[in-house]
Amino acid sequence: MKNGQIGSMDLRGTWRIIVIVIVCQFVGGAVCLALSLHHFWFMNFWLGAVAGTLPGFIIGVVWQIKSAPTSRAWIGVACLMGLLAVIITGMAFGVTLPRMQREMANLKALNQLQDEHLKQITVFDEFGKNRMTHFKAPQILAAFATGIADAVGHTLATIKSLSFSTHQTQPGRTPRALQ
Repeated sequence: MKNGQIGSMDLRGTWRIIVIVIVCQFVGGAVCLALSLHHFWFMNFWLGAVAGTLPGFIIGVVWQIKSAPTSRAWIGVACLMGLLAVIITGMAFGVTLPRMQREMANLKALNQLQDEHLKQITVFDEFGKNRMTHFKAPQILAAFATGIADAVGHTLATIKSLSFSTHQTQPGRTPRALQ
């Protein structure tokens, strides 16, 4: 690393670290795909790949030290890679994983939704400012509850984005699905 810039020679000296990080990212991605922590496959793969970055870096550094014990020209680049691995992995577990868990908890709550819990449905525009319509008819509410429970229970993989909020209509009474 000269003048604070990384060149191709610097990266060639750390090829072992790069290869192991990539391998660990693919393994982590495959494991998270198998665990299916989220309804969207890419988020599962991405979380697993990012989680594999730090272990891959550590294994890669061990291999690098054992394979090139006399040369230490790669240490500056490895330090930068290590810092990036820690930041990326920390962001995945500190920000992305909790968000994914909240989204899945919301979807599971929808799966337990029953029509007797619904008093009305109000539909707003995508920005949540303008009310487009609302429904109070018991038949519509029952059909919505049945449809959303079926959709969430059977086709999680097709839902790309969903947000909802609930409002209590009677003080002190919270629907069972949201407790």
